[in-house]
Amino acid sequence: MDSPSLNDSFVIDVQLRRRNREKTLLLDVRSPQALERLGTLFEDLSKARVSECSAARLTPPLFRLPEGLKDLVFTVVDKELSQTSLVEHHAAILTWARHNEGWLECAGKVKALMTFRRLENLLQGGHQYLGRGGSDEIEVSYMEG
Repeated sequence: MDSPSLNDSFVIDVQLRRRNREKTLLLDVRSPQALERLGTLFEDLSKARVSECSAARLTPPLFRLPEGLKDLVFTVVDKELSQTSLVEHHAAILTWARHNEGWLECAGKVKALMTFRRLENLLQGGHQYLGRGGSDEIEVSYMEG
C-alpha cells in the first residue's frame, strides 16, 4: 500500500495481536478527523449505505496496515450470524463482520469517545472495546500514550 497522502496523524494505525487462537485488533487513532471518519464508516455500514468496505482501497487512506496484512475488510452480515468475528483469509486479509445493529453500536462508541473528550476538555485519551467478548476483541484507542 502506498504511503498515506494525508498527514500521518489523520491515519489510523492497525495492530493485530495473536495469543493462541485469540486475536485482538487495535485501531490506534491519533486525530479527531480520523476518529470521525471511522465513526462515519461504521454508521455507513449500519445504515446499509455500504455492505462491505476494504481498508486498503479507501481514498484518502484511513488505515495504515501492519506488515504482512494486505487488507482489513469490514462487512455486514445477517443478524442470525451476529457474533463479532475476525476471520483471517490466507493470513493476509482480515475480515471484521457485524450485523447492522452491531455496526451502529460501534459508531455510537466511537462518537462517544470524541464527545466525552470534548465535553470534559480531556488532555488524555481513551478507548472503547467494540467486540462482544469471545475469542476475538477489537479495541479503538483514541489519543492514548
